Amino acid sequence: MDGGFLEVPSTSGTVTSTLFNIPLLTYSEHTAVTGRRTATFVVNVSGPYGAYDPVTVTVRQTPRVINPVAVYGSYDNTTSREIVLQRTASETFPLSFEPLVSLGTWQAVVEDGADFIRLGSAAGNTVLNGTVTGTPGSPVRFYYQANSPTGSSTTNRFGRIRVIYEDGMLEHIVYVRQGYGDVQMSAGGAWWSTFNALGNVGDDNSFKQNPFFPSKQFGTFLTTSPTHTGWFFKWGNNGGMHPYIPGPGDANTSNLEITLTQNGNPNSSIEVGWTKVVKNVFNWNVTTNNRGPCPEGYVVATSAQYTNLASSAMFPGYVYDDAGSAIGALMVTSGSTNLFFPMGWDGYGIRDGSNSGALDYAVAGTPSAWYWARGATGSTAAAHAEFAIGGGSLSVLAVPNVTTAGIIQDSGKFVRCVRQ
Repeated sequence: MDGGFLEVPSTSGTVTSTLFNIPLLTYSEHTAVTGRRTATFVVNVSGPYGAYDPVTVTVRQTPRVINPVAVYGSYDNTTSREIVLQRTASETFPLSFEPLVSLGTWQAVVEDGADFIRLGSAAGNTVLNGTVTGTPGSPVRFYYQANSPTGSSTTNRFGRIRVIYEDGMLEHIVYVRQGYGDVQMSAGGAWWSTFNALGNVGDDNSFKQNPFFPSKQFGTFLTTSPTHTGWFFKWGNNGGMHPYIPGPGDANTSNLEITLTQNGNPNSSIEVGWTKVVKNVFNWNVTTNNRGPCPEGYVVATSAQYTNLASSAMFPGYVYDDAGSAIGALMVTSGSTNLFFPMGWDGYGIRDGSNSGALDYAVAGTPSAWYWARGATGSTAAAHAEFAIGGGSLSVLAVPNVTTAGIIQDSGKFVRCVRQ
């Protein structure tokens, strides 16, 4: 809020500073990430010597920035990358965006990661631990570059960039990650894979048997990009189902693709249909020979591990990596260590078992996804972790909800693996 205080003389003639507390209310339908509006009001004060000059107060309400919340890159990616803060240009999902223009001055500074984060106003002039400034009325746009490779494909570096705009009144954090190695989000906790499961199959005899096509064998693959969603799974079935074809609300899933491949090639598929993909083919809760969709040395994360993950802060929004961008939940723990969970194509993070496997939001009306979670070892119980941006106003769920799956085991959900 712009404005100041009034100096009001007392009856004795001395000048005193009086602080006025003025409550401000906004309409509930003005969402947290859409729209920008300005209001003014005038404060009139009278004292023992008459009226004083009125004070005009300007209130600016701006949208919360969710694009981007993080920028990812592989361990050896040292190219200069443009970061543009964006505001929503639509009121409904899926959202559209346009560059955020700061009405006041702005600056981008390195808050964590000064030993590897370079910033600059152009691709060719980034400086290690640099600062970028902008003038009023300009879009918040700058360049980030990793100073050097991390050293190996399993080594990660984390940092964050603080963007201060509207003359220092507002700020936004852009988290940075270089390297796609496994991540431990808490001391002594699970080592999480950075990628979702694909669950492909191939002809190699070392692959696990596929009950629908006995001549083929199950293989296990992960995506190669953090923003790729992987494919959907029914509980206990390693056949991954296509993440966006058929599209949202289309219940005609008779030709739904399952990740069956030739010679272990994860790019080819066989159409089998939703009804042919059944649950509980294998017990994912056992720790040996579980026939799960995770690669050797990894298993499906447990509900307890997701509950532990919930102690991290959650920042919903868009993450950019080497391959593109995706909406999802960025989990951030102490310092800047972070882990991204994509919410599916345009935020459609489930194949709905109650609607013939139609692609849908996990939580009605908002980008959201369900991730399978193992129960107790040897049991047949299943749970899922729910990541959601919130209601229509995009309010934030502070943590992922871990929910017993029950009869919704028939739904298609994503899988994230942890190191065994």
